[in-house]
Amino acid sequence: MSHTNIVTIGIDLGKNTFHVVGFDATGAIILRKKRSRNQLEQ
Repeated sequence: MSHTNIVTIGIDLGKNTFHVVGFDATGAIILRKKRSRNQLEQ
């Protein structure tokens, strides 16, 4: 899976956990990550 094709990134902001989703040009999800607040800041 290549992340160079990501055209849109969405972030669901929670209190302590964030969900990051990357979409390609067709709107398909090609990246889905769950991160803590500390991980996202890095």
